[in-house]
Amino acid sequence: MTLPRLALFAAVMALLSPIVFAQNPGNCSLDTIKGDYGFVSTIRLLPPANSQVKTVQRSRFIGLISYDGAGKVTTGGVSVAPGGKTSPFSTEGTYTVDGPHCTGSVTFKKEEQTTSKWDFVIVSGGSELLTVIQSAADTAPFSQKKR
Repeated sequence: MTLPRLALFAAVMALLSPIVFAQNPGNCSLDTIKGDYGFVSTIRLLPPANSQVKTVQRSRFIGLISYDGAGKVTTGGVSVAPGGKTSPFSTEGTYTVDGPHCTGSVTFKKEEQTTSKWDFVIVSGGSELLTVIQSAADTAPFSQKKR
């Protein structure tokens, strides 16, 4: 990160931290986000380096994620491929919450292999999670909203 970007990031975080952390200062837990959250996400699909196709495409997802209040998570929904074909998806995983910072992460696994990892910050008393996907750095951040 260049110095101007780092300074801008620090300034934005300084402005946002009272908003984010004042809602549940230091008392978030696994139970804070117990329940169902809806989400919409788009992932960039980069063509392989040796591919004739050079166009970046996107796959879209809409779904529901359920947190059990004890560290287990399930999700399901529909994905839409670049050509418009829809496919159902479902997966399970675990989640953690860092109480003092009201941040957390979700790790999805399939057959003991990590398939995706999300990081989030809990806002609005737990009714919304601002989320980024670690395994797809180009993906735009998205919100999970409590149902």
